[in-house]
Amino acid sequence: FLVVEGFGWLYQFRFYTIPTTLPNFLILLVLFDFFFYWFHRHNHTINMLWAAHMPHHTSEEFNTFVATRASITQRIFSFTYMWPLVLVGFRPEAIYAASAVQLLIAFWHHTRAIGKMGWFEVIFNSPSHHRVHHAMNEKYLDKNFGEIFIIWDKMFGTFKAEEEEPIY
Repeated sequence: FLVVEGFGWLYQFRFYTIPTTLPNFLILLVLFDFFFYWFHRHNHTINMLWAAHMPHHTSEEFNTFVATRASITQRIFSFTYMWPLVLVGFRPEAIYAASAVQLLIAFWHHTRAIGKMGWFEVIFNSPSHHRVHHAMNEKYLDKNFGEIFIIWDKMFGTFKAEEEEPIY
């Protein structure tokens, strides 16, 4: 409720009105993922955010059930990073839809059944990249925060390829 009302209120102060077309929605997904990268990275460094995110990382297993271990507070907090998208002119409903698409895409990352994916992993996040993110191996800690795209991690120095079996 707070997010819906807050984004609706903030939308009146937008700089532009961006129509919700397929090309604009794809741009929105890229921008949403960029802001989510920073939110996710901060989840691992800011205590209050970590408290909301930590249940997602407490499993000793790594499977699709781990994907569902996200607190409602984490989802609500994520929208605090998305307000620039509203001010730029993306409709709040389009932002909610982008969040839903990103959440569906993120679900499949939580598996050991899919190995390395070749060229796909140059730009996009994959199960291999996300296994690194969930691992507690020293060299894997605080790596691979991207959700759809892994390029943010490569750009900002938080990328690590899976080299050895992750320990969860």
